[in-house]
Amino acid sequence: MGIKKQYLTWEEVDSLTDNIASQIRLEFKNVDSIYGIPRGGLIPAVILSHKLGLPYVNAVGPNTLVI
Repeated sequence: MGIKKQYLTWEEVDSLTDNIASQIRLEFKNVDSIYGIPRGGLIPAVILSHKLGLPYVNAVGPNTLVI
C-alpha cells in the first residue's frame, strides 16, 4: 500500500544527471536557464545547471527548463 522508496548514491545521482544533461543538449537546444521546483526539483536542477553551464533562475522564462 505504501510507496516503495529507492535510495541512490551520489555516484548514481551524478551518472543519472550526466545522462539527462546529454539528452537536454541534444533535444532542447533553446534552453537558456533552469528552474527547480522547491519540493524535489531543486537539487537536480542545481546539478544540471552546473553540468550544462546554464544559470539557475528564480522565475520561469520562455526558454527555462523546469525540473
